[in-house]
Amino acid sequence: PDSKAVCLVRSSPTDEAKKENEKLVQALGKLSKRYEMKGDQFRARGYNLAKIGIQQYPFKIESGEQARQEISNVGPSIAKKIQTILENGSLPGLLEAFDLEKNLEYFVKCYNVGMYRAKNWDALQLKTFAEACDRFANFFVTDWPILFGWSYYEDWLMPISREECKRISIIVRKEAQLLDPELRVETLGSYCRGFEQCGDVDLLFYKPNCNDCTQIGGAMENVSIALYAKGYVQCFLQLTARIDELFRERIIEQLKKCHIKISQNAQFHDRSENLRKFLLGFKLVDEEKCHIERQNFRLTPKLNSKDQFMSLSSEENPCRRVDLFCCKYSELGSARLHWTGPKEFNRWLRLKAINKGLKLTQHGLFDSSNILLESFSERRIFELLDEEYIAPIERNNVVKKRQKL
Repeated sequence: PDSKAVCLVRSSPTDEAKKENEKLVQALGKLSKRYEMKGDQFRARGYNLAKIGIQQYPFKIESGEQARQEISNVGPSIAKKIQTILENGSLPGLLEAFDLEKNLEYFVKCYNVGMYRAKNWDALQLKTFAEACDRFANFFVTDWPILFGWSYYEDWLMPISREECKRISIIVRKEAQLLDPELRVETLGSYCRGFEQCGDVDLLFYKPNCNDCTQIGGAMENVSIALYAKGYVQCFLQLTARIDELFRERIIEQLKKCHIKISQNAQFHDRSENLRKFLLGFKLVDEEKCHIERQNFRLTPKLNSKDQFMSLSSEENPCRRVDLFCCKYSELGSARLHWTGPKEFNRWLRLKAINKGLKLTQHGLFDSSNILLESFSERRIFELLDEEYIAPIERNNVVKKRQKL
C-alpha cells in the first residue's frame, strides 16, 4: 500500500511528537502566510496543506526525506526546506519579513478588512487603523463592523480552547431551547473536526421537519437579542431593524471614539429582515470564564500603540467570534458537510461531484439537470459520489482522499 496513505490513518499525534514537530509547523505556516500576502495562492495553499499534514503526523520527523515519503503534500521542494530547518534550526530569511508583508498582514488580520483594502491603505503609506480612519471616515461609517474588528483585534486572533467552545455552545443551545424547545443547535467547524483550539465557534440552527428559514432566522434573532440582554453578546456584526434599535448607540459610540461625527438618524443596516446568519462577538460571564493560557495571549498579534485607544480586548476574559447560521431540515446533511469543512475537503468533494457530472453545494447534491439527488443524509451523499463515509475528525486529512481521484 502507498506509504503516504498509511501514515494518515495512524492514531492522532502524541503530545511529544507534536512538540518536536512544532518548529516545522510554524515555519510552513509563515511561508504560507508570506505567499498569501504576495497573492500567490497556489504556493500559499501548498505550504498550508503540508503544514496540516505535519500537524496530523503522529511521529517525530527526523528528515526531509521521511516527511516526503510519509506525509501527503510534502513534495521534494518542501522536503528540502524541512531538511534545512532540521539541520539549521530555521530557514534563511524566514524571519525577515518585508515591511510590505508586515503592514498588509497587520491590516488583513482585522475583521472586515480584505486584501484589496489593505493594499490600498499600504499604497497610501498608512500604517495604522487610526490613520486609515482619518483618511477614509466614510468607509468606517458604511462598513462599521470594522470598528469592532479593530476593538477586539487581539481577542479575535487568540485561539479558543475546546472547553471554551463547548461552554459557549451550551449557553447558546440552552437559550435556544428556552425560546423554542424544538430548536436544535449543533457545533460544527474545526470543533466538530476535533481541534483542540479553534478560531471561532460555528453553530448550526435547525428545526425537525421545518424548511422555513425565515422562521428559523427569526428564532436566531431572538436568541441573539436575549444573549445580548444577558451580557453574553458584546457586539453584532450585521443588523436587522430590531437589532439596530438595540445596538446603534454602541456603533455611534465607537465612531465618536474615532472622532467621526455621525447623525443620530444614520442608517447602519439594509432593512433585510430575513437573515440566515448572525455574526456575534461573545463573552462568557464571570462565573463561566474558562482558564485562558497567558502564553496564548502573549503570542497574539498586538495592535499598534497608536491604535490601542480603541481596544476592548481582555487577557482575562476575551471576546470570541461566534457565528449562528441555519438550514432547512431537508438540507441538514449537505449543510453539515459545508459548515464542518475544512475548505480543502469541501473543494475535493465538490470536484469529485463535478467529475461525475454532478454539482454539490450547501443545499444538496444535484444532477446535470439541476434535479436534487440528496440533501438530508451526509452518508447518502457520500454513497452517490462512490465514496466511503468520512467522519468529521478524519476530514482534516484531505490529500489522502484526493489521491483517489
